Amino acid sequence: MKRRNRLTPEQKRMCGLAALFLFLMLGTLYRTFSYQVINRGPWLEKLLAQGQSYKIIPAERGLIYDRHMNVLSMDMPTTSLAVDPNMPGTTQALACSLAAVLGGTESEYNALFKRDAGTRYLPLRERLTLVQRKRLEAAGFEALIFEESLQRVRPLGDLALQLLGVTTQEREGAWGIEQQLNSRLTGVDGWAVEQKDGLNRRHESVDLPVQKPQPGDNVVLSIDHALQSILEEEIHEGVRRYNARFGTAVLMDPFTGEILAMVSAVGRGGRDGENEFNEKMKNRAVQWDFEPGSVFKIVTLAAAFEEGAFNAKSLIFCENGSYRFENEVISDHEESFAWLTLNQVMAKSSNIGVAKVAQTLGSKLMFKYIRDFGFGNKTGVGLPGESSGILRQVYEWTPFSVASISFGQEISATPLQVVSMAAAVANGGELLEPQLVKKIVDPQGTVLRSSRRRVIRRVISEQTAEDITNVLVNVVVDGSGQEAAVPGITIAGKTGTAEKSIPGHSGYLPGANVCSFVGFWPAESPVYAMLVVLDEPTIDRWGSKSAAPCFGRIVERIAGLPGNNVPRRQMTDDSASPPQAGPVFTAYTRSGETGSQDPPPVTGPDSPNHIPQLTGMSVRQAMMKLAELEIEATVSGSGVVRRQEPAAGKKIEPGVVCRLVCTPLSGEQ
Repeated sequence: MKRRNRLTPEQKRMCGLAALFLFLMLGTLYRTFSYQVINRGPWLEKLLAQGQSYKIIPAERGLIYDRHMNVLSMDMPTTSLAVDPNMPGTTQALACSLAAVLGGTESEYNALFKRDAGTRYLPLRERLTLVQRKRLEAAGFEALIFEESLQRVRPLGDLALQLLGVTTQEREGAWGIEQQLNSRLTGVDGWAVEQKDGLNRRHESVDLPVQKPQPGDNVVLSIDHALQSILEEEIHEGVRRYNARFGTAVLMDPFTGEILAMVSAVGRGGRDGENEFNEKMKNRAVQWDFEPGSVFKIVTLAAAFEEGAFNAKSLIFCENGSYRFENEVISDHEESFAWLTLNQVMAKSSNIGVAKVAQTLGSKLMFKYIRDFGFGNKTGVGLPGESSGILRQVYEWTPFSVASISFGQEISATPLQVVSMAAAVANGGELLEPQLVKKIVDPQGTVLRSSRRRVIRRVISEQTAEDITNVLVNVVVDGSGQEAAVPGITIAGKTGTAEKSIPGHSGYLPGANVCSFVGFWPAESPVYAMLVVLDEPTIDRWGSKSAAPCFGRIVERIAGLPGNNVPRRQMTDDSASPPQAGPVFTAYTRSGETGSQDPPPVTGPDSPNHIPQLTGMSVRQAMMKLAELEIEATVSGSGVVRRQEPAAGKKIEPGVVCRLVCTPLSGEQ
């Protein structure tokens, strides 16, 4: 029988080692197969995280233009700078180069490197100039990290800042058009996958996916940068000259409703605790409501004319300056008047006269016209934070409210609402929705949306608008608005001086006035409507002395612009001053400003050039006769005119005032 060979101990050990090696090799192969094939997902993610990075490519925000396609706001490429403190070469030489290019000292940069030695990314500067970047790149330090980004800039500086708004660090719109049209201006961000090396440096590769960003839509506004610049300069100057808390102005095309300029200027600042940035950015033309004061008398005048209750020559007894109504006393500013025509009531800005007009109309009619002119509602301009103002319902009015509201108290309005009211008169009686955005255009130039003239409602007839215009021209020629007059241009307008009530103070605050002037020009065929408001000026606290001259300076500068479409009338040496008041829609006037020539002179008792015979007439008859000749009058007594100065037959001189002395008829008490 053959014996089987036995393994020696050495052979057994070798077999065991071979088996162990085979087992380990198979186990290693299995694990490798498992990691690379069966469970490869998590490991691939870790590999990509270590060797690649996902980069957001921000989209350019759309451009904002003015009506002439001048760029007001746009994105500009910019470079930010960071440093890797752990990179070899982050030494004294780097600190020296940074100090030389960016400013600061070497010790400051060395301290930063030591403090953040554990990080691989230390931001140093958000925006580098092109010169700074070239100098740093030329230094050749690998520790420097340059990153491209977009910066929102305004090529014309702070022009129309409150209107345009700003963007946040997250590139979201804040304030103004940037906020209101943020979804349109914001494009779609792109992305890219980049490679990273062992030193955490990023490199683009054509083999890695990229999604290009899509820029936002462009916005074309109705404002004119030249007009905006004039208004900003003059309102800032007005705030400075009259030491006002702030000022605001709105310029509008009365026939299209397009806003041509909108300005807010901060002077002394507010008392309400707003920080400096909020004060600067607040667009008071739409976000601030105030008691409009006497500029609101235009609404009362419109209601009176439209209802046929009064005309420009209607006589109103103005109570010699003090009128008690519903246990309240209404007073006229500085002067006192007896009998005035409604034309003179507006020229002299008599609160008593206007209150009596409103008293005749009644609260329901007054409320109707106030609402029809757009007060108490937002205008629809589409700017963030717009106020609707305050207009209480009729059932909330007190018996005195109809009087106080008639001259702009117990009601608040925004500047945009007030200028829209004036535009409605200027265009013949239609209240228009203000337009600020002319069109929105995509990056390829396709118009996505364009504005159109939108009539909200007809408020008054064309004839009423003409009658109001004639009265408002007289306000500038012979009344409280004379400081707004500009030689060669017929301006229709109204002054306003409103008292203010503030939180924590009972009643109106003495000396705290809101001064305003609203108007349009040229009155014959209006091209512009504008409101100027100065809040709490401490110098010349009347609208006639502060807001009105500011208005006039703006009109003068606009008239001097190249291509201005408001020609001046030819002025002779004898007509260097504004023309005498008179209808602007008739063929002839006393001054001849709208006719081809003056009517031939007439002499005798019916002469329009001489004082008529008034003695023996009743007060009303005499006042009507003087109103026809547009002569101001003062009356002493009542009944029948017994004496007049100047005497009958005297030539009518500019600014003449006829004094009438009256006594009762026999039998009258």
